Amino acid sequence: MKKIIAFLFLSVLVLWFASEVLAATKWYEGGTLQAATREEWINATYANRLASSAQFVAEGFVGGKIVKEKGWDALKPRSVRFEKHMMDILSGSKYKNIDVSEAAIMCENVLILEDMK
Repeated sequence: MKKIIAFLFLSVLVLWFASEVLAATKWYEGGTLQAATREEWINATYANRLASSAQFVAEGFVGGKIVKEKGWDALKPRSVRFEKHMMDILSGSKYKNIDVSEAAIMCENVLILEDMK
């Protein structure tokens, strides 16, 4: 009887853990950096920067079209590139006084130029 109770308890525990994992935030959710300062962006976690990048990209013409036609996962490669360009711009010495929204516009333009190659 103790083995059955232990098995049931363990089963419930495994199911609970699995549901927590499945309910985890998706890669494009939870971004909080749209109005962040340069320092906040640089010091944020990669997950936050990527989710914020996805939100910026989805607001653009190309990104919005991708999300509408193919879903968020199709936007991930573009969001990864966007995040990299944001870090390059914001962490570089050339743009010390740039605003995150200004850097985002620059990044969107860079992505469009890259797409033309």
